[in-house]
Amino acid sequence: MVVSLAQTYRRDATGATAVQRACKMYRLAGENFVQFWGEQDTYGLLRGLGLLPDEPIAF
Repeated sequence: MVVSLAQTYRRDATGATAVQRACKMYRLAGENFVQFWGEQDTYGLLRGLGLLPDEPIAF
């Protein structure tokens, strides 16, 4: 089973919103979850909250 989602956060002080996207994957055996994989866009969330710059970070 694959689940794709977007969570929207709103900062109360400013009213600004930020979106965190994620993809979760589950492997089922019968009616049981036997494996789980997941990825989320934490970098995009931090950028949306203004905690990281919009420009790519140089290494």
